[in-house]
Amino acid sequence: PEAINQFKAAGEADPSQSAVWANLGEAYNLVSKTKSGDERKEALKNGIEAYEKAVALKPEDGSLHHNMGLLQVNAGQVDQGVAELQKAAQLDPANAGQYYFNLGAVLTNANKVDEAVAAFQNSLKADPNKADAYYQLATALMGKATLDAKTGKITPFPGTIEGYQKYLDLKPDGPYADTCKQMITTLGGTIATEVKAPSDTKKKRP
Repeated sequence: PEAINQFKAAGEADPSQSAVWANLGEAYNLVSKTKSGDERKEALKNGIEAYEKAVALKPEDGSLHHNMGLLQVNAGQVDQGVAELQKAAQLDPANAGQYYFNLGAVLTNANKVDEAVAAFQNSLKADPNKADAYYQLATALMGKATLDAKTGKITPFPGTIEGYQKYLDLKPDGPYADTCKQMITTLGGTIATEVKAPSDTKKKRP
């Protein structure tokens, strides 16, 4: 709250500084995480308004569009938030993988499975080695699996097992490795392991 007061005062003194409005927006974002109900809604609303001022001053800054987009999604303005996050990725290709990944995460929390899948796929197009995106993509695709009521067999949506396996390829000791192995086995897949040729231990004569 004290930071909010300071940034508001700074904004009134010099409203032309985008960084001031961006920091004010982030301060409101932090406050929103400690509130609920109408107080949370009010903090998110104020945060979005602050970021709108920052974006107006510096429209080419992808990070500002990204941060505002996340606030909009959290405030229930999903379509507007998605548009801002997509804009962020276009403006800042170097960070597009992370921006789309974050978009996928907020869409997952909003129970928008198809949109989340598309976001994670875009994240991987921008950064094919982003292991966590493969895991989250596979997890999102689990929401599209089908269950046979008679046999109890789960039929995974195409790409699910491959996503879990790709995570293991990139992060064999990662925090989601055990979960990936369990999911691959549960879904009837086979965990691919790299087989190394035995090394020649015989010493050659000089």
